[in-house]
Amino acid sequence: MRQISFAFPVTNSTLKKLLKLLKPIGERLKVPVRQGPLKGFYLLAVAPLRFFKGTYEPETTALFVQFVKLGDIVYDIGAHMCYFTLIASKQVGSEGMVVAFEPCPTNVRILKKHLQINGITNVETIEAAVTESSGKARFAFGTGTGKGHLAIDGELEVKTVCIDELVEKGIIPPPKVIKVDVEGAEMRVIAGAIRTISTYRPIIFLATHSESLSKACDKVICSFGYLKRQADSSNVIYIPSKLVYNWG
Repeated sequence: MRQISFAFPVTNSTLKKLLKLLKPIGERLKVPVRQGPLKGFYLLAVAPLRFFKGTYEPETTALFVQFVKLGDIVYDIGAHMCYFTLIASKQVGSEGMVVAFEPCPTNVRILKKHLQINGITNVETIEAAVTESSGKARFAFGTGTGKGHLAIDGELEVKTVCIDELVEKGIIPPPKVIKVDVEGAEMRVIAGAIRTISTYRPIIFLATHSESLSKACDKVICSFGYLKRQADSSNVIYIPSKLVYNWG
């Protein structure tokens, strides 16, 4: 049988409209992951393809899996839709706990759906940005679901929380591992977690978004006796210098 195909130009405007129409379907359709770190989980069809293929930040992911242990308390600051949250949930098991922080309402909705469809009960979700103080801030959605960031002229007002306050008030337990990916607000997260870092000395995975931010974070974190390793081009890991570890 002869196949007939039709070709027509797809403009950016047309593509955006099409994706908007398909989004509600994607948020209802769950797809099993067949390979990579999330193998065995279900993801919604709106999740990035790299999550399904197991090709998202492979070097950082390998180190994350290596250092997150059974029973650990893990903070996923800038949890996006679920990637490191799900990996941490599996690694810490029922004896541990993951606290996922995410300010973007769309990402929070999808994150919670991922927890629900996978039957996960060891994750607490906090819908807030993490900064140096508790309160409110403006949030800009950016160019994609993973590009949202705090900005003075942001479209949305979001809640902010401070790690030191949450820990000292007993709202969340102190961490063994912290992962931070907050699109430029790295120092604000660190500034609000100084006492937690100096007291509990968690392993820290940090995505930095400029050379100046990277240097600023190095100066503060390494002053507490941490060693730094570059995990990949945009992610570093800080290890307490007295911790016995194996870089692999």
